Amino acid sequence: MVQRHKHSVVLIWVALILFYRPCCHVLALTVDSIRPLSFGTIIADPSRHETIEIDARFGPAGTIKTSAGVSVLSTPGSSGIIRVSSGLPFSCTLIFPAGANLTKGGDNMVVDRFSMLSETSGSSPGGVLDLNIGGRLNIQRRQAGGSYSGSAVIMLNIE
Repeated sequence: MVQRHKHSVVLIWVALILFYRPCCHVLALTVDSIRPLSFGTIIADPSRHETIEIDARFGPAGTIKTSAGVSVLSTPGSSGIIRVSSGLPFSCTLIFPAGANLTKGGDNMVVDRFSMLSETSGSSPGGVLDLNIGGRLNIQRRQAGGSYSGSAVIMLNIE
């Protein structure tokens, strides 16, 4: 019988850094984390390294297993959503970190590939722009079970 470990994984966006290229008017802007990136609940085989992805390049997405292991996605995850709002037209580009650590006590997992699995830019004619955030979760061999969480800094370049 294969022993399995249960993981619940959520990445919480808590910090956004804004860069604004000034032009001839003042831009009133709000940025909100509408939904955190969540990989759901994963029942993993502790004898294997596995990866789980959320590919949100083309809109909202759920979790998919991307390695050949025997993990089970017992509760599906979902892409995160960052909402940028302004009363004026704007364009923006997101700049992601290379990775982020998710922790539970002294244990950690890494989420990476944000820029490859997320919407990285968008435009709004003056309303609301929702950008979907994805990533890849790396589950190591003998990863301790439990709920892991963390945060990442995303830079937002507004034009």
